[in-house]
Amino acid sequence: PLPGKNQNAPSPPPPTSSSAAPDDLAASAAATAVAVSIANYFMVVVVAVNLFVASLNNTFEEIQKEAKERWRLHRARILVAMDCCMTAEQRQADSKRYWQREVSTEKRFMTFNVVNPSASIS
Repeated sequence: PLPGKNQNAPSPPPPTSSSAAPDDLAASAAATAVAVSIANYFMVVVVAVNLFVASLNNTFEEIQKEAKERWRLHRARILVAMDCCMTAEQRQADSKRYWQREVSTEKRFMTFNVVNPSASIS
């Protein structure tokens, strides 16, 4: 026996799972708060990256649409320039016939003759 200890005093009951120390509860609450904060941070980052990718995709589609419109405009300018520079005789010559007429609708469309068949794109 240790001196100064009362051997007859009852020992305190062991802590049960329902009665936790206040320090343990505070530590558990702090750990839960940190875990929730980290999960929330990652969710915000994922949503922000997703919005950024969607924005880039939309921008790419707009640029691609504008590029196609510009290509059509430049093609039309080339066709008009070619048509304006030719005389009626040149337009009818077989070697310089770029325009064909569709008989049923009288619409004109541009044709290209392949000079070297091995150089054609398949």
